[in-house]
Amino acid sequence: MDWINLGAWIVIGFAVIRLLVSLLNLIFKRELTNMRVEGEPLVDILIPARNEAYNLPSILKDLEQQSYRGFRITVYDDNSSDGTGAYLDKVKKNNPALSVIKGIDVPDGWSGKNHACYQLAKNVKSSIIIYLDADVRVSRDFVQKVVAHFHENELHLLSFFPVQVTKTFGERLIVPLINWILLSLLPLNLVRASSRPALSAANGQCMVFDADNYRHHQWHKQVRIDPVEDIAIMRKMKEAGFKVETLPGHNEISCRMYHSFSESLNGVARSAPAFFGNNWLLATFFVVLIVPGPLLVFLSGDLFLIYFFILTVLLMRVLVSIVSKQAVLLNVILHVPQMLMLPVVVFKGLYNRFRRRYHWKGRAFKL
Repeated sequence: MDWINLGAWIVIGFAVIRLLVSLLNLIFKRELTNMRVEGEPLVDILIPARNEAYNLPSILKDLEQQSYRGFRITVYDDNSSDGTGAYLDKVKKNNPALSVIKGIDVPDGWSGKNHACYQLAKNVKSSIIIYLDADVRVSRDFVQKVVAHFHENELHLLSFFPVQVTKTFGERLIVPLINWILLSLLPLNLVRASSRPALSAANGQCMVFDADNYRHHQWHKQVRIDPVEDIAIMRKMKEAGFKVETLPGHNEISCRMYHSFSESLNGVARSAPAFFGNNWLLATFFVVLIVPGPLLVFLSGDLFLIYFFILTVLLMRVLVSIVSKQAVLLNVILHVPQMLMLPVVVFKGLYNRFRRRYHWKGRAFKL
């Protein structure tokens, strides 16, 4: 067997493994519990907001319409310059469940979001904390289902990968890569079932904590400068033996994270290294197998291998898209250009990690 055929078999083998992982994530996808919790325990919904005047009206309206009523909302205005503060001052007059915290300067050694989340939790008196990003949208029964699922499974942390809304071509080239990497490499049930910290996945757009556990451990303080705080917190909680879970693609929560190609590239690149444990070697191995690797399959000249590989990749895209509640046909059509963007995203993220600097929402941070 020459090196081309050997390489082709390695590429195909890796694709088959990822197809099986994608299938497992579809078969064993867990749904939220649709039941009521007696007594409606108090929930604190905490929203860090920096320049979110555009998004806040939508999420606050969604929360106002919740079927579950035992919650309070606190928004941290993180030194916004777009009218966020003025909007919050206006709406809180007619919303007794809403509190607003005026942000202070971010201390050295902290990222802006981690500091905001830390400040938000200082006055929590509830049994459950739900951190939401300002750009998410939630269904009417979201809080009820989250509380029920959290209690039924006796969790310390529950995180969601919201249904990602994309509208521009640039967003559609980049944003689907997140779930395509995650759901084809990691069976999400292992996040819950395995105690290994390496098997961690989380999304900071929605993080649900046991409040007593959070108060004791101050998780955002522990990862104060990490730009990918969600996965870092999940790993620390697994190391400590706490019960955690991550769920993908539920209709109860959606999010349009970015609004352009450049926003999508910078945002996804910021998180990409964490998918590989910030390991250059693993990330490079993955990119090489995914982007130039398939050329070996076509160079082999074996029609069976070529057709088998194409079918495997297509099925993987379909399965991941279904689990993520993304547009199946669109992801299939855009598969090749998305794969061409993969090395740009991954290596941009690794380069920023190597420089130990990153920019986010008008701020520069040193890791």
